[in-house]
Amino acid sequence: MTLHGALLEQGDLEIVAKKNNMRSLVLKSCDISQNKITFTKDGFPNLNLIAVDCPTITDIIFTCGSTPKPEKIIWSSSTSLSGIDELPRLKEIEFNGDMFPNVVKEAIEKHR
Repeated sequence: MTLHGALLEQGDLEIVAKKNNMRSLVLKSCDISQNKITFTKDGFPNLNLIAVDCPTITDIIFTCGSTPKPEKIIWSSSTSLSGIDELPRLKEIEFNGDMFPNVVKEAIEKHR
């Protein structure tokens, strides 16, 4: 699923998160009301790819038990990415920006 230029609330993502057959989520130039995306428990059960290219999003958070299958995350700008240690199948992270966040470097070092 690709959303381009959408205005989203966290609740909108939670509705989409219940779609069991979704394999990829791409957000381009979207506005999120609270400037953050939180992937919550039992959401996006079969998602393999997450790509976020939205300058207004400042935080992407993965909670325990969320999105169990992503293998690749692509994100841009100075968005903070936390909770990747909760993603057991994560194999690849692609960052398109100037400054790679230290928090993400530390999380990568801790990732199994």
